[in-house]
Amino acid sequence: LLVIFSISCSDDNEVVTNTTPLEGDWLLVYQYGGDPPPGQEPPGDISNQNIKYHFTGNIQKVTKNGEPLFDDKIFSITQENENYIFNCQITESGTIYNYQAYLFFSDQNNTVQFKDIGLDAGMTLKKIQ
Repeated sequence: LLVIFSISCSDDNEVVTNTTPLEGDWLLVYQYGGDPPPGQEPPGDISNQNIKYHFTGNIQKVTKNGEPLFDDKIFSITQENENYIFNCQITESGTIYNYQAYLFFSDQNNTVQFKDIGLDAGMTLKKIQ
């Protein structure tokens, strides 16, 4: 189970267009919530699964053990007041989904938590040094 957070941009938000604190390589270390299959819980600590996120410009790549998990995604980050919001659109089984997640940076921007705005779900990424 891998939770991906996505949404289309709205016109009333300021879009952050230059390098963001997400720029670079990140390891998925934790996830919670979402919509797991019946009888299954989301995995929690998954740092040993070697799932990596690479953000460059406005492109997000996700790999597991070096193999792509998904097609590259175009994302944006908007800022509302002091909150960063991650915006991305995904297609699953022919249906387009729009999601939105708050970004919470800590540890001198070396850790980021994605908190899905529509679900009680999220994930934590640690910057790969």
